[in-house]
Amino acid sequence: MIKNQLFEEFKILKTVDKTEADQLLELINKGGPEAYEQEIKDYEKRIKINPKDMEAYYNLEAIQRKLGHYKKASDVLDEAMKVDPNSTDTYNRVGDIYWLLGRYEAAVNAIKKSLEINPNQPKAHYYLAQYYLYKGNVTAANMEYMALISLDKDLAEQPLRTTSIDPVSKKTLVGFDMEAFEAAIKKANEKYDKEMPGRN
Repeated sequence: MIKNQLFEEFKILKTVDKTEADQLLELINKGGPEAYEQEIKDYEKRIKINPKDMEAYYNLEAIQRKLGHYKKASDVLDEAMKVDPNSTDTYNRVGDIYWLLGRYEAAVNAIKKSLEINPNQPKAHYYLAQYYLYKGNVTAANMEYMALISLDKDLAEQPLRTTSIDPVSKKTLVGFDMEAFEAAIKKANEKYDKEMPGRN
């Protein structure tokens, strides 16, 4: 019964967001949420044996996220931050999970903290630009995209391709001026090409 419901959700989701659909299909193929129970126990045991096992924290968080247990995923990351308070990867993950929980200001603060530790992280600039877009702050988003373009031009172009299909981005676009956003991206790309000739 649960498996059939999940499969129906998959059929709908695959038309909207391929990544989320693939994660749901993996969940279906594993036998539903119950199939992850042993993996969750295994990662919890690993953490208990070695509280500094960051891979175990990240894998446990990923499973909880896949299951849609964002609060549990957030709790796992909070523990990971206590272990390594200078991990940019953890702060980026925290920012992403806070976003899914609707804690937008906390999400932005986590990403900013990650960038304080290491400003040369394309994904952190990508996330921050998306968060600013959600707030409708095209100027701040443009600045983040400029930083992103200088670090990873391919990733900088990704939001234009995924914005229309990403469910979180669909929420972002409610009341959002897409033309202004595209103009800001075009301006950022032109400025990058002008400042960095020959680098494509």
